[in-house]
Amino acid sequence: QARVLAEVQAYLDGKTDHFESEYRIHHRDGSVHWNLSRGVAIRDPAGRALRFTGTSVDVTRLKQVEETAKAATERLELAAQLSGFAVTDLDLRGMADPRQGTVMGADNWDQRGLEPPVLPSLRDFEAAIAPEDLPRMLEAFRDSVSGKSPELRVEYRARNPLDSGLHWRLGRGKCFYDEHGAPVRYVGVSHDIQETKIAQEAARR
Repeated sequence: QARVLAEVQAYLDGKTDHFESEYRIHHRDGSVHWNLSRGVAIRDPAGRALRFTGTSVDVTRLKQVEETAKAATERLELAAQLSGFAVTDLDLRGMADPRQGTVMGADNWDQRGLEPPVLPSLRDFEAAIAPEDLPRMLEAFRDSVSGKSPELRVEYRARNPLDSGLHWRLGRGKCFYDEHGAPVRYVGVSHDIQETKIAQEAARR
């Protein structure tokens, strides 16, 4: 209560340019609901508030959905971390070249030899791939976005932060399209298959 009153007063005093606040309300049945309030003030020429009008909407259901989505995301991130999978989520809307896609989410990118302070770009990803393998990787990526291939599945070498060398990885990805067939989203995963490659090479000898 004190926080909301302080936010209202700050807006009326002109210290903030708008009023919007989320808070909890205890109902008579013992339940607690979340409300979202917004307000606007009518001011005189000197900027003093003469009248304040506001609205309040119950957003409990929205809060519950947000919490459920957050918990699901945390579970997926944990599963990816424990299983050793690196996950990338790209926004391809309006992109003539899929390599210009915006990275919307990237989990476990440290497995690819990258430790960016913010979300990395596709250029960061490409820089971590062995130069000899990059053309093949990009071709597979473009084919999966264009629909030439139903999904991406490619083996390639990338920097490994544990030993500063190159490790083999298996990358898989799938593109999603809008109702007009234009690519809008791309989700890719990859994991380290270095030990598998070593075992295969040993078996050939």
